[in-house]
Amino acid sequence: MVRSLLKGIFVKMKRILKITALMLLTLLLIISMVSCGSSAPASDSGACGSGVTWSYDADTKALSISGNGTMNDYSAQTELPWLAMLAHAKTLTVSEGVANIGDYAFYGFTALESVNLPASVKSIGKSAFAYNSALTTINLPTTLEVIKDSAFEGCSALTVAVVPAGVTTLGANAFAYCSSVKNAAVFANVAIPDGAFYNCRSIENLTIFSGITADKVHENAFKGASKSFAEAARTDSPNTLATVTVKYVDAQGNQLAESVVEADKPYGAAYSIPSPSKDGYTADKLTVSGTVYGVDVVETVTYTPNAPAETTAPEVTEPVKEKNTASTIIAVVILGVVLVGIAVAAFVFIRMEKKNAAKTQTVRKNNTNDKKRK
Repeated sequence: MVRSLLKGIFVKMKRILKITALMLLTLLLIISMVSCGSSAPASDSGACGSGVTWSYDADTKALSISGNGTMNDYSAQTELPWLAMLAHAKTLTVSEGVANIGDYAFYGFTALESVNLPASVKSIGKSAFAYNSALTTINLPTTLEVIKDSAFEGCSALTVAVVPAGVTTLGANAFAYCSSVKNAAVFANVAIPDGAFYNCRSIENLTIFSGITADKVHENAFKGASKSFAEAARTDSPNTLATVTVKYVDAQGNQLAESVVEADKPYGAAYSIPSPSKDGYTADKLTVSGTVYGVDVVETVTYTPNAPAETTAPEVTEPVKEKNTASTIIAVVILGVVLVGIAVAAFVFIRMEKKNAAKTQTVRKNNTNDKKRK
């Protein structure tokens, strides 16, 4: 009887262990899926047009387009072969030989900060760079001919918007909602369409080719912008030389150091100007750098006073604790709950088996006593 009872307990415990193992395996699978879901995409590559390929380096977050030919046009963001890199890619480099940037090619790339285009690119497609909210600089070659509708719409971090001299077609809303643009210029003898600079509310310097007359400018071309066509400076030189000026002031706008001026900078020239050190102050920019595109650039470096040194008691340094991700913490909690549940179930099961065994023995004993009395 005891052997039979033990055998039953063993079988049931074996079943519990199997269920436990299955639950733990499922939990480990969930943990691995959560961990993989938070990682950046792996390096990848493929074709993206006639004679054109793309590649992505996950380590440097660099997306590259290369080859000799034309890129594909896309009708929606979901068609992009590099869609998985949308929130990861920081730089885009297009190699010499690529003839165009396709429609919607880089729409909504929220991490993209800089774009380098070669002289071979003649056309930028519809909404090609629209809503690249981190994009601060893009060099448009002087050989560019077409900028389609909404090409740079919603690039809210872009600081310079230039239409090079070679452009023959400028699309509607090309630079609409580029709310951080300070320097804007149209060097091409081209019509300025509806919404071209709509809501560009930070423009400080606006330069337009003198050959563009009012009848070539749509009434809403500069609607909501801080500068209008009538207020623009005019130039006869499509790619005029530009001047870079850097001012050094305190928080109240008072001059702290002599301004630096670099004149006669040609179109596409880079500049890098270190900020002078000032005793008792900290500059908000250690170096002012960028590229000029035919418009004067004025940068301001603001200095704030250093906080007075405070004498405080040395801090007690606590041991560095390993930081757990939210997914790991959740997984550990789930694992703990599962193990506690298994332990409680096993405890209750064993107690019940003991009670049943004791009850069986009592019944047997009573039956034996009854037989003896008879």
